[in-house]
Amino acid sequence: MRNFDGKTALHLCIENENFKSADIILSKLCNDPIDSHARSINDILPQLVANGLSSVGNYLDSRFGQTILLKDHFRRGTINKQNDLNYGLTTAELWPDKHKLKEKIFKKEEGKKSDTEIKAEFLDVVGVHTYTEDVGDEFFNALTETPDNTLFSHRSVQAIIDFKWPLAREFTIKVLFIPFCIYLAVFVTWSNVFNNFVYPVNERTWFSLWTADKVLCAILYFFSVYFLCNELRQMYHSGLGYFNQIWNYVDFIPSILIICIVSIKLRIQYCKYFRY
Repeated sequence: MRNFDGKTALHLCIENENFKSADIILSKLCNDPIDSHARSINDILPQLVANGLSSVGNYLDSRFGQTILLKDHFRRGTINKQNDLNYGLTTAELWPDKHKLKEKIFKKEEGKKSDTEIKAEFLDVVGVHTYTEDVGDEFFNALTETPDNTLFSHRSVQAIIDFKWPLAREFTIKVLFIPFCIYLAVFVTWSNVFNNFVYPVNERTWFSLWTADKVLCAILYFFSVYFLCNELRQMYHSGLGYFNQIWNYVDFIPSILIICIVSIKLRIQYCKYFRY
């Protein structure tokens, strides 16, 4: 239960760095039923992970549970599995519409009735599975920085990661990987084909080469600014801690160098052009 400041005993323990007491409280909460306290402590879950409380993994696993609805109406069927997992994942309210939930969980097989026994469970953890709440980002940031690798062996943590991974993978491929491949291909083409191109003397080909060179320069400018904006956004969210990661330097320095190189090359071409 929260006090008038909106804090539970667990919040106060973390604020006062009394991690031993916080660990004891978390262990006791493992025995609580579903929907008894999850909303009261969901905002502090990232800090529990970040501070390395030994009971975090067991606590999250204890949040698996079944309601009467799940026990009575979700016992047999063919699960709609995603991404080659041996189980299915979806989101639902604690007391969902039975028919809508069945449409989410089970495959549609007309004329067939599956006798496969299943076990449907709720994972009573609020907010960490979403992309719309800050606690979701904070929770995963804490996971990336935790030195406790055993945390990833808990099925609750695996389920949360498996649920968020498809959208994260799609985002990574469409927003980062594919643009980077195009960026790299354009830079390799420009640096190798047009590296010595200043002002061709062949009157039949110089305009085509000049146009292609400028188009590639424009594309390099665009992607350089695109990736720099991504890094600035990450810098804004990470603060000064951004500069503690060596890979961040690998991400933003090449874009700055490419902008400088292309600008110098265009300046040289401009000076050469007006000499003729």
